[in-house]
Amino acid sequence: MTVFNNNGTIAITFDHRKKRFVLSGLGDYSDSKQLQQVKQTELRIKSDRKSNNFPFTDNESVKLFYFPSSEDRQQMIARTIATERKADKLNPSLLSIWDKWVVTLGLSQATLNNHYHSCRQMILMSNPKSQDVKWFDSIRDGLSARTFNERKSMLKTCIDWAISNDLVSGKNPYESVKTKKSERSDHAKPFSRDEVAAIIEAFESDWFVHKSSHFSHSHYVPFIKFQFVTGCRIGEAIALQWKHVDFANRRILIEQALGRDLASSPNASKKILKSTKTGAIGFVPMNDLLYDLLLAHKPIDAKPTDWVFKGHRGDYISTSSFRDTWKLVLSHLDIEYRYPYQMKHTALSFVATQQGLLAASKLARHSDITMAARHYARFVDEVKLPDYGI
Repeated sequence: MTVFNNNGTIAITFDHRKKRFVLSGLGDYSDSKQLQQVKQTELRIKSDRKSNNFPFTDNESVKLFYFPSSEDRQQMIARTIATERKADKLNPSLLSIWDKWVVTLGLSQATLNNHYHSCRQMILMSNPKSQDVKWFDSIRDGLSARTFNERKSMLKTCIDWAISNDLVSGKNPYESVKTKKSERSDHAKPFSRDEVAAIIEAFESDWFVHKSSHFSHSHYVPFIKFQFVTGCRIGEAIALQWKHVDFANRRILIEQALGRDLASSPNASKKILKSTKTGAIGFVPMNDLLYDLLLAHKPIDAKPTDWVFKGHRGDYISTSSFRDTWKLVLSHLDIEYRYPYQMKHTALSFVATQQGLLAASKLARHSDITMAARHYARFVDEVKLPDYGI
């Protein structure tokens, strides 16, 4: 496939099953945002062709499906609704309803490739009718409470839309599906001081590095210490660049994270820079420990855009490789396994204990104190009633 400049407009050309397709007028070639959107859709077309999910035989159909204008989108929705009303109106397949509903949402490709793709795959495997909910109840035990309830909400909204558009008859069956209660009130399970010390010592000493391994565990020590001290999310720590570290004012700017490039594929492994999980930007203060750690860790020739914490091969840290090493070390130390994310909870629970929930919430860049109270209130000292000497 080739994206090219066709007299100032964006065009794509490719061959499929001995037929040449040429799609032109896809946007302004000088507009970088439009060009990027077309390139993302190009990857989607490649994926569909590779998976034999490309039934089109003419340029107009391809352009209408992959590059619909606002008017095209509305006409397509109207046609599909009209078609569905004629066929199997009482209880059509859930997948057909789902696909039509998703089109109306106008979601970005990254959003489609995330939770919506996961839910669609779940529907595809069971292939139920729109009024059938037994299939969903049957997978309740295999999903976390959060995932189950989120997907229940999506399915309920989908069927509500179908009913309002006269595609499905009767009541919404997902209204009767009970939400799943979480077995735990929160997921914070911080490490003790002794456990933190043992983990850092094991990484520093390379005790559990396999003889055949070319990589040391001690390479991760600054990265681990940083998270235990700051409570940053792993994606934020991996995305940290030296331009974000302000030694003069002793503070660190947290404004980005490294995450999967879901705009290209739902199964993408490539990482790209994104906004933080909550979208919040903030500063982390540097105490003496953190200041000395980063100053000693910074290379003499470091560039502003260099990663602060690099992987073994000089690029960003691979989360999967780090997680494997983390699991190995905890296993050898006979420490109850917790995800690396618990380093964040460890730091924030310590701050909550020493300085209160408001300080923990501020460090985590939460919009309010609700989240900090939910996770860390149980670590704060017991309430003591006032003694007025009366």
